Amino acid sequence: MYNFFSQSECHFIPTRKGNHLVMFNKFTYSKDNRSRSNYYCSKRSIGCKARIKLLGNGKVIVDLPYEFIPTPKGNHLIMLNSYTYSKDNKSRNYYCSKKSIGCKARIKLLDNGKLIVGDSYHCHEPPKYVVTSSGKYVKVKMKFFFSVLPYHFIPTLKGNNLIMLNKFTYSKDSKSRNYYCSKKLMGCRARIKLLEDGKIVVYDDKHSHDPPNYVVTSSGKYVKFISFCRLAKVTCYCIWVIHIQKTTKAQIITVPNDGVDARPA
Repeated sequence: MYNFFSQSECHFIPTRKGNHLVMFNKFTYSKDNRSRSNYYCSKRSIGCKARIKLLGNGKVIVDLPYEFIPTPKGNHLIMLNSYTYSKDNKSRNYYCSKKSIGCKARIKLLDNGKLIVGDSYHCHEPPKYVVTSSGKYVKVKMKFFFSVLPYHFIPTLKGNNLIMLNKFTYSKDSKSRNYYCSKKLMGCRARIKLLEDGKIVVYDDKHSHDPPNYVVTSSGKYVKFISFCRLAKVTCYCIWVIHIQKTTKAQIITVPNDGVDARPA
């Protein structure tokens, strides 16, 4: 836990019992009966450990945790109360990551690790981050949800893997952990992300097409009907048999309309 000091104004809210709450930075705190100046979060009963100390000179000492979040460029952000701040190159000040859109919130990191809050008001919602099982922060730039549906890895001929989720397949982006719909070239924008702990973050699950036609054999092989043609009352199927560990192409068998047969090459 770390302390930071603030000159921000507090508001007193009367209660039905004749006491008062302190509202600071949009959160409410109730007074500790054993202390003259300590106030604990109103949600203390459900485990919240936030607290403030109200001094006679109008200053507020707040006890809240903050985190350092590494950036791809080798720097770090400070996350405080779900908002992130980036460092000013010429001082010890940190400005809100949304400074470019007009947010004036700022803090200052002292040598002893304490924070001085110059302005705690933000004109926007906090960014969305998820934390992996290894403790890594991953920023989500748009609405998302975690998939609770099972997914499968399907080997490809090039030695990579597709992810099958809810009957649709996704191929991996070579530069990130994102997986895009296999029909991306046709304009489908569906996208998911595979986290290090195996969770699937779904950014967009709306597809502009029907799911591919896969069947799973009793031996666990994935069979995809790639093409379909109809010539003189004869149906021609081109089938790929995809093994869990090995991929082989099946023979193309021309059969009447009453059935399909595939034999490994």
